Amino acid sequence: MKSPTLLIIGCGDVGTRVGHRLAAQGWHIIAACRSPERLPDNFERIAIDYTNPATLLSLAHAQAPFVLITPLPTERGIIGYQRGYHQSLQHVVDAGCTAAAKLTVLVSSTRVYQESNGGWVDETSAVDELDPYCAALLAGERLIANAGCSAVIRAAGLYGAGPGHLLARVARGEASSQGWRYSNRIHRDDLAGLIAFVLNAAQTQAPPSSLINAVDDEPAPLQEVEQWLAARLGVNLSPVQAGPSDAMSRANRRCSNRVLHQLGYQLQFPTFRAGYAPLADALQR
Repeated sequence: MKSPTLLIIGCGDVGTRVGHRLAAQGWHIIAACRSPERLPDNFERIAIDYTNPATLLSLAHAQAPFVLITPLPTERGIIGYQRGYHQSLQHVVDAGCTAAAKLTVLVSSTRVYQESNGGWVDETSAVDELDPYCAALLAGERLIANAGCSAVIRAAGLYGAGPGHLLARVARGEASSQGWRYSNRIHRDDLAGLIAFVLNAAQTQAPPSSLINAVDDEPAPLQEVEQWLAARLGVNLSPVQAGPSDAMSRANRRCSNRVLHQLGYQLQFPTFRAGYAPLADALQR
């Protein structure tokens, strides 16, 4: 039986984790990014820049039956979101990278949801078309959805690659001044596991869902996460006044992962405690 092939466009940390999992199951991995020399030797590696459509011509031969796209903003501002998501995904579609795909998986963000008063959202909830950052994400989602069979995975805040910003800040004794806001997160290994789960399922059946929130079981106020981490590290916290941040001003919602569980995916790190415990212990060592 021929090995299934996955083309990963923008193969960074999450894409590499997915590739590792599927390669171990016999998949052929074609990984495309700006610095392919950093990727594992068992991947077929291709140099591209998805913000430059001319470089995508090197993917024309792939005609992969499965495609994973993990775009990132090219910079922090709105221009970076527009280039990283909307414009780049237009380049990917125009280049025919998904034309032969049985399924294209796109990693997007739970940032797109409109709710900002601490309420619950799921995959059917209202999105914020007026916010330019959300609009760039949503435009990219629509491009991929209209290009063929797709599954969009909206990921919450990622953690799990080293201490990360939150754990490092708590280790310095710094607490957020807006700790009452709800936060949502997903461990990088669980996001990769979910993507691999969806791709494996798509080999023999229709995509299990066209839209999936990738988030753990326990949205929590940020101060609850910080206080737990501080106790684990044995540090005292003092609030630090944050500068203006559009992301922080909107990040106050609880994301449901009902669909994720209905699909049958089992989280390796279902709570922030399960995911952060080994990271905090490693930081102490």
